[in-house]
Parts: sequence; C-alpha cells; structure tokens
Amino acid sequence: MILNDTHLALFAKVDRAIWESLMRVHPDYMDAMFEQLIESHGSVEEYLRDCLAMDRMSIEQLRSNLLD
Repeated sequence: MILNDTHLALFAKVDRAIWESLMRVHPDYMDAMFEQLIESHGSVEEYLRDCLAMDRMSIEQLRSNLLD
C-alpha cells in the first residue's frame, strides 16, 4: 500500500477531499504517459533503467510493490 499510516499522518491537517483528488489519475492520462515512455524509450523498464538509473533489483521491487 502506498499510503500507510505514516504517510497518512502527513495529510492529517489537509481536507481529505483535497488530497484524495491528488491521488487519482484518469486512465487516459496513464495511457498517454505509457505510450510516450514506450515511444521515447522503447519500454517503461528501459526508461526506469536509462533515465532514472534504476538497477534490476530496484525495478523488480517497484514492480512487486505496484502490482501486488
């Protein structure tokens, strides 16, 4: 889970309606982002590796965290 209790505490003084909308993404925006990454870098994994300097283990951990 991205927002655990520690992270939620950061938002304690902010109206939930405000921060909750910031945590949402329209599917069309996500699709456009992935299309751009693939067009520019060949794949999302290549982007993570080449532009963000993530190693194989970091990419696997990210994948595990986001897809579980």
